Amino acid sequence: MQTFNVINHITEMAAQDEIERMTRIAAASKAYYGKYTPPLKTAFGKADDNALPNFARVIVDKGAAFLFGKEVDLDIRRPDGETQTDQDDDRWLDSCLKFNRFQSLMLNAATNGGISGHAFLKLNGARNGEKYPRIIILDSSSVFVTTDPEDITQVIRYRIQFNAIDPKDGKPIVRRQMIERDDKGAWTIRDYVSKAGGGFTPMAPLVVWPFAWPPILDCQNLPTPNAYYGMSDLEPDILHLIERTHYVISNTGRINRFHAHPKTVGKGFKAGEAAAAPDDMIVLPSDTSDIKILEAHGDITGSLELYDKLYDALFMIARIPPVSVGKLETIGAVAGIALQILYAPIMEMTNAKRMLYAPMLEALGERLLEMGGY
Repeated sequence: MQTFNVINHITEMAAQDEIERMTRIAAASKAYYGKYTPPLKTAFGKADDNALPNFARVIVDKGAAFLFGKEVDLDIRRPDGETQTDQDDDRWLDSCLKFNRFQSLMLNAATNGGISGHAFLKLNGARNGEKYPRIIILDSSSVFVTTDPEDITQVIRYRIQFNAIDPKDGKPIVRRQMIERDDKGAWTIRDYVSKAGGGFTPMAPLVVWPFAWPPILDCQNLPTPNAYYGMSDLEPDILHLIERTHYVISNTGRINRFHAHPKTVGKGFKAGEAAAAPDDMIVLPSDTSDIKILEAHGDITGSLELYDKLYDALFMIARIPPVSVGKLETIGAVAGIALQILYAPIMEMTNAKRMLYAPMLEALGERLLEMGGY
């Protein structure tokens, strides 16, 4: 009789969750960069009828543009009556954000969040004579979070792990950084390296982070209840619809290539006996000879209508109004209230993202100021 080991079961479930998350991020990233599997097989040297429009990139980029497409300001809130003009901290924060190219940085962070479902930023102190701390966007697939068992919103450990090349000998290595809170509430940092598939060994002594907060900031891209990581703009249901649109439009293109022009079929004579130039009369060799035109009976119109239905369903689920990406066939003169209705889905999604990204930006400004001595 086997004994059920609860500890091993929980460990296996946690590992499986990590694998599933990495798989989802990999699939979304592959789609965003247009690395789709062609739905139709193509023989070598033959015509390729596959059409693979990259709707995934449109969906993510449009969501990021609505969130951070315009300039974002971080303002310091002050007590009533205190002026903001000529304040050292204001000038320092503005200069620090400009140094880090804040606007493009946040657009990239939103794109990263749209693909992976979670955005991560890391703060590094000023180095190599630089005047300001540096803000780094982390690859979400390389960050693994451990939370308090009794409070999923409280992080007790960040593990950053990625493959790299050793600059000394050019061999592949695995780098790992553990950022965790100790029993006294302080955050510690230690770097590790694994070479030749071996275990991880420390690269340097343990470092105590000099602030009460960790050097990592993060947020969900879209809300996911009862989970730490957020939801991406490219969840499996959306990717599946994209694949179906690829199949329908590719198959329609193949049908069109084979049957766009009628084919002539003759019987009762040999090839060449009835050959004639386009403006000549065709003379058949006998009374039993016959020539017919084969016409295509495939429902290309129905296939195109199906494609349009899938297209509309895709952007409806993604909450991206087709009109916002330039589809204007069915749009005439539109009143203001009608535009509000058309854009309501993406505005609702953008407002949800703002509620998630805003606390991270506020914490970013506060932590940068503290790192600058304010």
